[in-house]
Amino acid sequence: MSYSKEDDAIAQFQPHTDSVTNKVTWSAENMINQKTASLMVAVPVTITKWWNAQLSVTGVWQEMNALYKGEPLSAQQTNVSANANMRFTLPRNFSAELTGQYQSAQLFGVYRVSPTGTLDIGLKKKLPAKWGSLIFNASNILNTSAFTFSTDLPEQNLVGSTSLHFSVPTYKLTYTRNFGNDKLKEKRERMTGAEDEKQRVQH
Repeated sequence: MSYSKEDDAIAQFQPHTDSVTNKVTWSAENMINQKTASLMVAVPVTITKWWNAQLSVTGVWQEMNALYKGEPLSAQQTNVSANANMRFTLPRNFSAELTGQYQSAQLFGVYRVSPTGTLDIGLKKKLPAKWGSLIFNASNILNTSAFTFSTDLPEQNLVGSTSLHFSVPTYKLTYTRNFGNDKLKEKRERMTGAEDEKQRVQH
């Protein structure tokens, strides 16, 4: 549980309109203050021997106070974010992971940000002997990772919305393998640590 009041908080992508050219420019701008109260609950869950989950939910209340064209502007918003991470231990040295995130609407300076969410999956195969591992990852598989914000201030000639896409569905196949003698490396690290301790005692 937390509460904060940040004076002169910086909000990025804040709009400035030119009524003559009908153009909008964005820039970072200091607000008067921003108040935030939040409560987070995280729970590890063992569903079966081969299925574990980490679940978390965060509730947030925000109040934004700013000046726009010299006039005071205030807005409040409550939002909820949720995260679920599922880990599966499968037969034949396979393991899998599923991660989902959701964020409800929230404040962003004078803007309100639309809800968003992502879904990622991963699959790992541990190869026999010392042949390493083969890992497949898929991120943002539903192509829902977008930052969409809008404002509705007709009295300020400021009505519109913008959507920014910072990522697209991405798929990766990775092969990893450790080279060298693990036992020899471990022994060398132990000897080095002992030598360092010996030198400290001598000094």
